[in-house]
Amino acid sequence: MSDEHEHEQTTRSFRPGEWFGIFGEHASVILPPTEKSRVAALWEMVDDGAGFDETLDA
Repeated sequence: MSDEHEHEQTTRSFRPGEWFGIFGEHASVILPPTEKSRVAALWEMVDDGAGFDETLDA
């Protein structure tokens, strides 16, 4: 018996621009250029597995 997710592929793409995108297992954040100073802290939170509520509160 075959696992139905065995052949599942994830497709990602990139389009250059000024906005910042942070993608994690439990949350994703898109920030405008005016929020550049917050990117590093949010990136660390999301990378450490922070969920949606915790990330939104930050």
